[in-house]
Amino acid sequence: MLMTIYIDILILINAYICWLLISLTGRLIRVEISSSRTALCSLIGGISSLAVLADNKTLSGRLIITAVGAFSLAAIIAVAFYKRGVRIATLFTAGAEYIALNILLGGAAFCLKSISGSDKILVFGAYLYIEVSVVELIILTGIIYIILLAAGYIRSKRELALSCYHVFVEIEGRMYGFEGIADTGNNVRDVFTGRPVVVCTGVSPPSSDCTRLYPVPYNTVSGEGLLYAFKPDSVLIRSDRGERSQPSCLVAFKKEGAKRAIFNPSILKY
Repeated sequence: MLMTIYIDILILINAYICWLLISLTGRLIRVEISSSRTALCSLIGGISSLAVLADNKTLSGRLIITAVGAFSLAAIIAVAFYKRGVRIATLFTAGAEYIALNILLGGAAFCLKSISGSDKILVFGAYLYIEVSVVELIILTGIIYIILLAAGYIRSKRELALSCYHVFVEIEGRMYGFEGIADTGNNVRDVFTGRPVVVCTGVSPPSSDCTRLYPVPYNTVSGEGLLYAFKPDSVLIRSDRGERSQPSCLVAFKKEGAKRAIFNPSILKY
């Protein structure tokens, strides 16, 4: 029995799946993707799914589906993850993660179709068509989202435990080097700009007249207080997985404690 494909559902499902996978990829590799970029990726994923309407029983139809799929995949990866100065290796990793999630979701849908014998699921390479209501689709993708988020959290915790960090801070031409500590408990941010603050301990702060100071209140289990943060010329975080810069953060200094730089791992992005 032939299955009727509704174009609006086809576009909606693939746009929604694209949004889901792009969001998951960003979380897995700890990269913040703007809402506008995510929306554009979803639009590309939804519209490109119209390629499945080509006759896949003919050579020309298969070529159209393959070409559109490859082009949309490259476009989605570029829109979501390409930024000026990004390393090719980093872009490749992001693309590989996104492709792997696509394969995982497509394989799960194919297995579900084979086991259940359902005629409401169609798999067209990188595209899916599922004859479900919007509510059922949201519930299904929500379950997948939670499962993959849990896997990403476990993976992230393992990577943090195995990684060794070194942080280099430059302020007014003066360079500071620290042992880096990735601490999810460091949620110190500038109240006005929202920029994260790297807290450097065991070192006297630079002269307060060399750069603008930002008063930043903090609250920890040991008490609360006020830090004075500097806007650095550059911040470089080096680990066994490479180097990442975070020029949009602030840096605060405390004389007390061991010489180290404590940062939230969320700043480890492009």
